This record gives sequence, C-alpha cells and structure tokens, in this order.
Amino acid sequence: MSFQPPENYLDKKNGGIRGAYGKPTDVWQMGAVAQVLCRATEVPDQKLADLGVPCGEGYTPGLNRAVTLLMHRDMMKRPRAVDLVPAVREMVESHNLVF
Repeated sequence: MSFQPPENYLDKKNGGIRGAYGKPTDVWQMGAVAQVLCRATEVPDQKLADLGVPCGEGYTPGLNRAVTLLMHRDMMKRPRAVDLVPAVREMVESHNLVF
C-alpha cells in the first residue's frame, strides 16, 4: 500500500499511477497523513479506515470518525475540501488554539 487512494492503481504495463485525480484524492491523502502520524507508521492502511479505527483506539472517536470520512473508499462520499475548513476551525477554537 502507498499514499495512493483506492481510486488510483499502479499501471505496470504503461508505467505510473492511473485513475482519478482531484480534490477528493487530496482529501484522502490528508486523512492518510493524519493516520500515519497517529499510528507512527510509514504508510496508511485503508483497511483500518474501513473498520472505522484509522488512528487507533488511543485517539478520540471524533478523530477516528473524521479520518474515516477523509479516507472513505468512495471518493464521492468524502467531504469536500471547502467544507473541512469550518470544521477544523471549530475544532481548533474549541481547544483555545489559534487558527
């Protein structure tokens, strides 16, 4: 597995990565980065996101839900990037952090 979302695949015959690209791909990769940081691993694990515990039981249910949504297998079911900003802002401000 790599930092490529489920809608991408390795095309060995023609060389390179093929599939869909765009903002939903970026959203998945943001979730993947969060997952590897939480788990201190080198590559993301889609199966853990599918199970709803991408970050692990040591993290809040809210964080696991958020990363699960970011890493949803169906790119059309991932949140839009523009919708993430208010949610992140609210989370940051609720912890008295600066946005």
